[in-house]
Amino acid sequence: MMPDVSAGLGATAIQASERPATTRAWLSLAVGLVTVGATAVLLSGTNSPLLEVPLAVILVCLAPTSSRLDRRIATNLSLAFGFVPFALSMPPVLGARTAAVASLSLATGASAAALALRPTRARLTLRWRDASIALGALLAGLVALPLSSPDGPRGALSLLSANIDNAFHFEMFLERRLMTANSPLVAANADATGFAFDDYPQWLHKLLTVLAQIGFGDPGSAPTELVRFAQLEWIIFVALVVLVTAAFLQALPERTPALLLAPALAVVFSLLVGVPGPINLIQGHLSFLVAACAPLVMFLLAYPKERVGPGLLLVLAGLVLVTASWFLLLPMAAAALLPTLIEIWRRQKGLVRWLTLGILGVTAGAIVPLFVIGPLSHGAFAALLNDGAIARIGLPTTGAVMGASLLLMTALARRRDAPRLTRHILVIVAAILPTAALACFMLTQVGELRYYFWKLALGSLIVAALVATHGVVVFVRSTSHSRGSRPQAIGAVVIGLVAALGLGSALQDSAAPSAAWTAMTPHSLEAREANGAAGDATLPLHLAAVMTPRDAAHTSLIATRPSDMNPVHAAEWFHALSHSSTRRSADLTHAVYQLVDERGNLRLGVELARRALVQGDARVLVTDPELYRRILSAIQVSQRPRVSLVS
Repeated sequence: MMPDVSAGLGATAIQASERPATTRAWLSLAVGLVTVGATAVLLSGTNSPLLEVPLAVILVCLAPTSSRLDRRIATNLSLAFGFVPFALSMPPVLGARTAAVASLSLATGASAAALALRPTRARLTLRWRDASIALGALLAGLVALPLSSPDGPRGALSLLSANIDNAFHFEMFLERRLMTANSPLVAANADATGFAFDDYPQWLHKLLTVLAQIGFGDPGSAPTELVRFAQLEWIIFVALVVLVTAAFLQALPERTPALLLAPALAVVFSLLVGVPGPINLIQGHLSFLVAACAPLVMFLLAYPKERVGPGLLLVLAGLVLVTASWFLLLPMAAAALLPTLIEIWRRQKGLVRWLTLGILGVTAGAIVPLFVIGPLSHGAFAALLNDGAIARIGLPTTGAVMGASLLLMTALARRRDAPRLTRHILVIVAAILPTAALACFMLTQVGELRYYFWKLALGSLIVAALVATHGVVVFVRSTSHSRGSRPQAIGAVVIGLVAALGLGSALQDSAAPSAAWTAMTPHSLEAREANGAAGDATLPLHLAAVMTPRDAAHTSLIATRPSDMNPVHAAEWFHALSHSSTRRSADLTHAVYQLVDERGNLRLGVELARRALVQGDARVLVTDPELYRRILSAIQVSQRPRVSLVS
């Protein structure tokens, strides 16, 4: 009997085929490491934004994560939003630019390694609808254009003074910038109470810090960093619109006709560059807008994938971190991630399946205390009842849009020839339930809906409306093969009507079509300084320049002249620009809130000054001569040297 050598030959052939693959893997790793080192040496030696900025743009557009441009841009930007902030955790071996050099070098090395492993990754497929990404970038850039080139610190302050939240986010950005340079000017050094926003999630602020390192290098003075902060907000807003547009495009069916694509993109642009996108930007809620869009991008990136790989899972994990900066949005991220996790679990067998389930359970058990229980234990439940200025979409419209999105997806899913829309329904439900629960909590506690409900509702509206829009396109495209163009025409009309309506028409204040908001936003921003809407932006800049952080942290600014900024805005920007944003100064500013609607109330102004002067090292700065005289007559003679009139 002849020996069977076929099995041996087969095994030898397999081993022979494995050797080149293994060799190529090691070779690609070596190429990647060499590229990382060479890029780091080049960037650390040149120290020029003229090299680093183009490299960053090239990596976003061309890093070989996909053969399709729309999916490549969406994936690369998701990785940037999700993981670039980690670069600030590296030891500052290169000084203040360590994070910038490290992130660019690692991204360049990973791209080189991927190309060495599979050279075909360099191929890039372009389609006519990819032009929509450039259109989204153009619209976003024009809407927020004044932020891209402010007229010096005063101009930047005028642009950013529309809402106090801009001051809060600038303070966090500036503190991060100074921390990377080990500067003694960090606000935490101003007094023993510590930095006012130590407990606030700062994922986007870390990203802004790394981008500032790439684009501007070492930190400058506070006024200089204010101008840079405005420019970085413009960049992030444009990048976010590009990210959502690219993610939406890559999740659409192949060969989606213009009859469907145009109205669907109109909905995307209506929300992102109409209402609420630019309003979030103006009011200082850009970090929230980024966090709210992250679950949507998760859903869109995961939707077209039949089989999930580790690369996509990594991207989705980064987007979970982005979402977690606003923990009330996490249910939407969980809903977007759940089908992917279930698919991974089903692919496993036996013990591996249960080990996978255990790992996921442990991960969830770690995430919940970190991002949910932690914030709640620091008084987040009580903070949810605070009120503040925010764009508010009428409650009937909010309920109608969310309810219609859910009902439409449910009705389409029940059709016999419908594609699977379970994921759409799951994400929309996850958008509705937390919003409804927060509404019930507020109504039972204070009897009215307040700031955080309206803010969460804006994020939930964006997710629900765009997920439903995607579902309609998928449904009409999948059923049009058997029913001709009529379903496409019906879907185009429905989606077009939704886009034409716009959430701007339902704003409780300054209601106008979303398209009108798109056109008006840049002009209203530019006019803030000229028409006096910003108030006297010179005052906080001047006072911050002549005071030390330690003195400023103990100083209460009461700016109540008609020409002054909003009193609480003036106080907060004074502390932000003087590196004195401590917990104590935050308490001083909080007291000034009472003057926002009553700046002419001299009795209240006197009372605020008296309260501040109780502490022996406290100082009070006043801009109104009459209020100054009233304060001097109401306080002790020994306290009078600590009160000053400024102009």
